[in-house]
Amino acid sequence: MKDGYSKDGSDPKIVPLFPGHGTDAPDEQARTPALDLEDVEAVKRAIQGVMDEARRVEPATADAPNSPDPSHRNAIRCPQCDGYTWRHTQFCRNCGADLSAYAAERRQALLWCAAIVSWGVALGCFYLNQHYALPPKLHTVLNIMALSIAAANAFAFWLVSLGEKR
Repeated sequence: MKDGYSKDGSDPKIVPLFPGHGTDAPDEQARTPALDLEDVEAVKRAIQGVMDEARRVEPATADAPNSPDPSHRNAIRCPQCDGYTWRHTQFCRNCGADLSAYAAERRQALLWCAAIVSWGVALGCFYLNQHYALPPKLHTVLNIMALSIAAANAFAFWLVSLGEKR
């Protein structure tokens, strides 16, 4: 082995950074002088060649467990790749998508939809109270319903804001 290459010189994966280093020189003065500009450029080209070759080689992937059968009770469809994966896992077995983040986003969107619908019902109660001649009992019921919806939404938004601060 001379200058970092194999005996036949066929191993291009080892780049000699210091050409004189590693030779069987009897003393330190017999080594070659420091690298000049041509040597530096040659080393850069050799390193770039090794890096290009490393990019072309695909890493070995471990065999992942098979995806579940679509009829299995714990099989769910991944929102990113539409493949089937296991229900209580954080990442999809096929594409690696973060299923818990997707579930949190979906849960938040459903909560916003429920809040918008409930505010619509509360506004409808106030509208009916103001614009229609209704019996006094119904006025009271509509007012209580609208205020309870408003209070429930305010409480829910307060709880959600506590969860985001943690």
